[in-house]
Amino acid sequence: FIAEHEGIQLNVTSGPTPVLLDHLKAGRIDLAFVTAPFDDAGLDRLLLRENRFAMMVPRSHPMANLSVISAADLKGVSVIMPAQQFSPATFELYYEPLVEAGAVPVTIPEFQSAPSYARSWELPVVCTQFAAERYDAQDFVIRPMNFIPPCRKYLVRLADHRTPSQNLMWDLALGSLEASKAVA
Repeated sequence: FIAEHEGIQLNVTSGPTPVLLDHLKAGRIDLAFVTAPFDDAGLDRLLLRENRFAMMVPRSHPMANLSVISAADLKGVSVIMPAQQFSPATFELYYEPLVEAGAVPVTIPEFQSAPSYARSWELPVVCTQFAAERYDAQDFVIRPMNFIPPCRKYLVRLADHRTPSQNLMWDLALGSLEASKAVA
């Protein structure tokens, strides 16, 4: 994007979905990459990716021998997951099923560092299959979890606000999605 549009300054802000949506609605940012569920009233949304959940399990952990992680496998197992306060709706949809199955939540201050904590503490970490495949997972095995709904990632903008740079980024995302559908 930057190479094609040299005159546009791009600033990236990261944070949990509720924080990014607050910034968007307050006009502090033009676009946000967010995770469902969220209140989409007044927003245009573009579904970018839908991904199943998986567990990155240290090779030394007893669950590494399982081919698929079921809810029954989690009873009494400590699992690294995001803290509920970062996004209560996301926690309820994606992580509460783990807690209800008996997993013991181990929360960390910054979830982007989850594999580092998992490696140090030799604990499994729950994340999307997409995220698990992006990590250097040499110390882990990746196991699917089929009892959690797929995670949906969106690009969102205010329905009644447009800027030229925002339109360019939106069109880039839309074009990328259309190109990937044409290839599939």
